[in-house]
Amino acid sequence: MVVVQSEEQVDDLEALLKRGLANGVDVRLVSESELTQIEPMAKTTKQALWSPNTGVSDPTKVAFALERRAVQSGVQILLETQVRSIRENEVRTHSGDSIRFRHLVNAAGLYSDKIAKMMGFGSKYSMIPFIGLYYYAPSLNGSLRSHIYPTPDPRNPFLGVHFTKTVNNDVKVGPTAIPLLSREQYEFFSGFSFSEFSELLDTYPKFLFSKQHDSWSLVRTELPKLSRRILLSKAKHLSDSIDLAKFSKKGKPGIRAQLFDTTKSRLEMDFVIEGDESSTHILNAVSPGWTTCLSFAEHVVKDISRRTTK
Repeated sequence: MVVVQSEEQVDDLEALLKRGLANGVDVRLVSESELTQIEPMAKTTKQALWSPNTGVSDPTKVAFALERRAVQSGVQILLETQVRSIRENEVRTHSGDSIRFRHLVNAAGLYSDKIAKMMGFGSKYSMIPFIGLYYYAPSLNGSLRSHIYPTPDPRNPFLGVHFTKTVNNDVKVGPTAIPLLSREQYEFFSGFSFSEFSELLDTYPKFLFSKQHDSWSLVRTELPKLSRRILLSKAKHLSDSIDLAKFSKKGKPGIRAQLFDTTKSRLEMDFVIEGDESSTHILNAVSPGWTTCLSFAEHVVKDISRRTTK
């Protein structure tokens, strides 16, 4: 359920409706009175956008299920393997292994831009990592019928703080979208890399002074969300019924791989793919990247087939 916080957002909500319908999604506008019947916990102004077929799933369980199927099909999976170089259809790793390939698919997330540049792609892009934090309310288990989202700011590729159901009917609130100083900085000190920090220093000025986004406003809004109290205050516009004080359990943080176009000084708002007959580079898998991964993978495979059979 996407709700509206002010009348000024009604046009943005209708734009979401048109986009959803154009993509074949079952979405519809509902009135305030209809909203109370569908999701009593949510509140809106005039209208809300309902997606009745939205579901939830566990990304960890899905990933392990895909791993089992891949291994059963003869796929070899190498964990904790860092790429050192790629030349002439050969991947060299830091452990000294050599892996030959006919076609390489780069879906390296936070490092997809680095892998692409090893093969001459993604030259105008740089990755900016954003950390997402959630809080859980165990005592509110089963209290939500649907997710409750705000109408997103069309200037930025972030959805804003929202309430989400889990597969276990738990309720969580978040996330943040706080820019980091290193790509795997899951804690304040843990994961910090001076070399990655030095690279980001070249990108952040272009991001902060970009005319494409209200970047300073984004930073001023997001950094205070490191405080649990401030993060929860951002959710009060979505519901009058949910007791925000119940959200006391901090969830595991996640880091979003957000691609930045250094030539246009803008955050990419959609999927970005580059490639040729020997490689495909998924440079940006913007949210909801993982929930669309199977259909998106089918699209990528068709694109590979088109390029390799010419």
